[in-house]
Amino acid sequence: MKPANAVLKHLLLRDTGIEVREGSCRIAGAVLPNGSFVVVMDEFWHPLIKRSTMEVLSNGCVVVGCSEYDNVNTSLAFLYREGLQQWQVTHTLDEGDDHLAVEGKPPQLLAGILAQAKKDRREKGYDAVFGVPASLVQQICGFRHRAHPELRFTELVPIPILAHPYIAESLLPHVEPVLLAKGFTKVSSGDDHQSFVAKTDQVDIRCDFVHGGYPNEGGAWVTMRFSVLNHYVQALSTGVPGRGHSLTYKRNFDEIVGGAFSIQTADDLAEWTHKIDSRLPAVIDQMHSIQGLDALANDGSPRRGFFGDPTLSHFDTETGLSRLVLAYLASNPNFERMVAETDAECYGGASPKNPVHEDVAYLKAHAKPVG
Repeated sequence: MKPANAVLKHLLLRDTGIEVREGSCRIAGAVLPNGSFVVVMDEFWHPLIKRSTMEVLSNGCVVVGCSEYDNVNTSLAFLYREGLQQWQVTHTLDEGDDHLAVEGKPPQLLAGILAQAKKDRREKGYDAVFGVPASLVQQICGFRHRAHPELRFTELVPIPILAHPYIAESLLPHVEPVLLAKGFTKVSSGDDHQSFVAKTDQVDIRCDFVHGGYPNEGGAWVTMRFSVLNHYVQALSTGVPGRGHSLTYKRNFDEIVGGAFSIQTADDLAEWTHKIDSRLPAVIDQMHSIQGLDALANDGSPRRGFFGDPTLSHFDTETGLSRLVLAYLASNPNFERMVAETDAECYGGASPKNPVHEDVAYLKAHAKPVG
């Protein structure tokens, strides 16, 4: 179950706190006795309940919905769980008095509700099947439109969505001064990106500030992609003949500090600017030392393979075994475990001829921890 504030944030709605009667405004919300949050809209198949929105909203909870249009006697109900639609039932009178299209696997109690509705239609002569979707939803979540006068509804209003150009223009003045103060030089610039490079005797760092808009939803996605080449780590990583990798470390700023890379509202923008102002200088400083790079590269966050699947391997195509080199040089207590995980994941078990062990043997023979 998601709290009301989480639902509102995802739906980009703001609670005005103004008490209203259900149905007296475009969008209203209330907390049900069981703790669930209900949102009522004055439009059939409102844009807020489109599939993509419901899929994301239902991550970590169950979302059940109902939509009715009296003028054409059309109604439907649906349920999403963990990002997937589980079922949908739809009645359209034009398709027949007893029409009810079923997708997925709705609850078994639907059969009894539908049977009673058909009986009522035959005996009382009205479109009773029209109410089946709403009755099904009521049985599941305990709510039906206009059936609960005791609930306290407040008016909800859409949060303004920021334009992509405005977002980019607002963020760059926070990003660029930090980078320039840390010795970066701007090397390229375009409508959707700015690239900066810093070089010392020990390390080369590149930062690509890249952004793009969402044509349909508004807002923008923004990322700062850091690519680091530590010369000492690179020399050790390529010491074994046949090895060769161009980078020591590569990761996006939003992955380092946490949080979404999507910006739509003023609150999103404020959160991003705060993270840039408060975290970016320290993150850059970490990239200049072995210990700092090890803390960034081996922070314990979940790893993904080439196809995005979870993996225990500490090898990837762009940085090779640099994470292991960093762990060794920084005296990371997890170094031996990381070697074993990478060996098992990539090669199925320990063998002196495995590339992992060849590299580790070379590392131990030619380098000592620096920390």
